[in-house]
Amino acid sequence: MRTKGLTVIKWIFVVFIVFPVAGCGWSWNWSKSEPPNNFLDMVTPPNYELVSYYAEANMTFTYRDGKSKDEKYLLKEWVGAKQGRIYREMIEGNEVQYSLQTPRDLLTYTKGDKVAYITSFSPEDPEVSFGTRESFMMQMESIRKNYTIKSVEDDTFLGRPVQRLRAVTKDSSYRSEMELWIDKETWMVLKTSERSDEVEFVTEYTLFETRNKFEDKELELILPSHVKIESMDESIKPDRITLQEAAKFLKSGLMHLPQNQDIKLSHVEKEVYDFGEDADWTLISLIYDKPDGTPMFQLYISPSANDGDNTSAGDNKVKVRNKQGMYWEELQILSWEENGYLYELMSRHPDLKQDELLKWAEKLTPYPSPVEMKPKIQG
Repeated sequence: MRTKGLTVIKWIFVVFIVFPVAGCGWSWNWSKSEPPNNFLDMVTPPNYELVSYYAEANMTFTYRDGKSKDEKYLLKEWVGAKQGRIYREMIEGNEVQYSLQTPRDLLTYTKGDKVAYITSFSPEDPEVSFGTRESFMMQMESIRKNYTIKSVEDDTFLGRPVQRLRAVTKDSSYRSEMELWIDKETWMVLKTSERSDEVEFVTEYTLFETRNKFEDKELELILPSHVKIESMDESIKPDRITLQEAAKFLKSGLMHLPQNQDIKLSHVEKEVYDFGEDADWTLISLIYDKPDGTPMFQLYISPSANDGDNTSAGDNKVKVRNKQGMYWEELQILSWEENGYLYELMSRHPDLKQDELLKWAEKLTPYPSPVEMKPKIQG
């Protein structure tokens, strides 16, 4: 059984989401008479320079649902920007997770495990760069696209002059506020705070020291001799299975569309997410095309984790198969819960939107469970 470990997922989150703007040596050039929405125009990079540093930070997730356990991590990082290597340690209680990032891959390992994981990516991808101008611009462009910048103020953090940015999401259906404390000298984001109705996420540096260069041994991840390295590039690929095999996992929850002149089943995929403590979560997806191969939609089916209506006031609520459902226009996904399972019908064609997805959802029929498919014993 292939699984995606949460350890690797957390590290991918740290590398691609938490630290994409670190280490940019930019000059700050902004007149406060300009409107804060022109945030990208405040920055000029004529003296652009990669910054190497050692730093420590606290990263916390505080959940507001009263059920989920809060998470707190201590992060230590050695960023050799000019050497093209980043070594990190993420500590949670007695658990220590290590990672080494290069321009081509990310190696992750949890202390005491028998396996380490490696994930590759393109060195041309700006999201995995080492403090490059493209990485910073992408982050700021994302903020400007999804948030309204309310203010940009002078402040200090760790005794360093910073620019403090406050922003509020533009999406009225999802309330989120963000604050960034940006070091004026190095363009390092020394603190990030994002708050929503569900969770508050804070990354706060407690130590930040610039370096000219690290010794090579400081930017190495040395694994115990018994540890094997597995490629996540292979393990994250879903397994292809048959409808009969899918029925064994979902039992009475599997629904499908019988093949006809308008549609055909391309293939079925299974993904298993390992959440530790013997808790696995299985996702089955059915991929449908037109008979000529034109992509149509993908049906995701998984056990429901909700006890009731989880939509918010701003969501586009719709009736699906006489059930309360929701349509996400941005992603072209129609979702609903039925018989203890969550169904998500995602369009794979730009013209296939809410009305068409609703029609196809009504045509779904239960697939015979393994019990129903047992042959009758002849007397």
